[in-house]
Amino acid sequence: MARTKVELTPEQAAKLADARVKVAATRHLDEPPFAGTVCEPMRSFTALQSAIGRLKAAREATGLTLAVVSERSRSAVETLSRL
Repeated sequence: MARTKVELTPEQAAKLADARVKVAATRHLDEPPFAGTVCEPMRSFTALQSAIGRLKAAREATGLTLAVVSERSRSAVETLSRL
């Protein structure tokens, strides 16, 4: 399939040129795209991992076993151990 050339108005050409300059100024080819940015789902996952870690530490500090927590929460030991 042949490509067709799109004719731009002077305003569109100027906007495109400005956008290319901005991208070139902020683009770092030595880093992967979006390096250093964390999306919202990842923040939520990290927060959840942190909370589960604190719960585990609290459970261990009180001397509770997974079997006891399983019995009290009516959750399977296997499920609790995977958290």
